[in-house]
Amino acid sequence: MTTPRLAALLALVAACFAPPSQRDPAFYGTLRVALGPRLDGTGDWTPEQRTAIEEGLVLLEDMGPGIAVTTEADPVLDVAVRPADLDGDCGSFGLGSHLVEVDLACASRVGGMLAVQRAANHEVAHYFLSTRYGFAGHLCAFRGERIDCHPTALAVDFQGRPTDALMRAGLGRVDTVGATTAEAYVPPLAEPSPADPDLALARALAGR
Repeated sequence: MTTPRLAALLALVAACFAPPSQRDPAFYGTLRVALGPRLDGTGDWTPEQRTAIEEGLVLLEDMGPGIAVTTEADPVLDVAVRPADLDGDCGSFGLGSHLVEVDLACASRVGGMLAVQRAANHEVAHYFLSTRYGFAGHLCAFRGERIDCHPTALAVDFQGRPTDALMRAGLGRVDTVGATTAEAYVPPLAEPSPADPDLALARALAGR
């Protein structure tokens, strides 16, 4: 039988390993996200893929906004996530658009369904940060690592070591900031949950 003291200790340990969260839809708003078919009409997500991506999208709530998975018929839809062939990139978000595309073959090849979830979450987070706060860049481990680094928030752990935050750029061909941001994801970048630096980025942009 678990004693109260042991139960409290177990709860403390669990809290230490729980993912960070600053979910606050009242402050950060709610993103309404739908999964749609390919733009060329040649395919759609399978039910299993749709379920996995929807489950992954909910993880973005830890970054601050609420996530409402809806349909493309939603009159206040924010962004649609569609499968696509991206010619070597695993995810793409068109700046100024309401479209995120994920190359299922690219992402699943480098990290299975976790990488597909990460690609979708990374690009939807781009939509959130760019439309809410005008920031379309990335987290970098050190200033000047890329041309689109955030000037203050860094992708490092509490000891200053680089960490694979959700908003680190994909390791591969990455377009410079312009009309689109397209990225490739390779191991170990397969974790779809926001990390502490992602939460810090959202807070910095929101002025918290």
